[in-house]
Amino acid sequence: MPYTSATPATPVGVLDPVGADYRHAFQAFPAGTDQKRVAEEYLSGVVRRLRHRRLFVDAGAGDGGTTRHLAGHFGRTIAVEPSTYLHDALRRACPGAEVLGETIGCTQDFLRVRRSR
Repeated sequence: MPYTSATPATPVGVLDPVGADYRHAFQAFPAGTDQKRVAEEYLSGVVRRLRHRRLFVDAGAGDGGTTRHLAGHFGRTIAVEPSTYLHDALRRACPGAEVLGETIGCTQDFLRVRRSR
C-alpha cells in the first residue's frame, strides 16, 4: 500500500548562504549527528584509491573541517564557500587553500581555467 500523508507536502526551501537561518542550520546539523565523521572516513577511502591527486575542489567547504582532513593528500586545494561568515574559519583550517566566495555555479568557468594550468 502506498504511503499517503494527511498533511500537504511542504516545498523544500533554499537558505540564503549569508543569512542567519543558514548559519543556524550549518551549526545545528553536525552537532546532532555523526555524519561528518562518517563522511570523512568514506572520503578518505575514496582518496586513497585515486591515481592522481593534483587538485582538490571542495564545493561547500563550510568552516574547512572536512577540507582540512583531505587537503593534505592533494597538491592544490580550492575551497568554494559562498557564506562569507565562514571564510575566516575556513582560512584558519586550511591556510594553503584558495578560498572562493561564490556559489559553485558561478565558479565553474573559473575552475575550468584553473584546472588547465
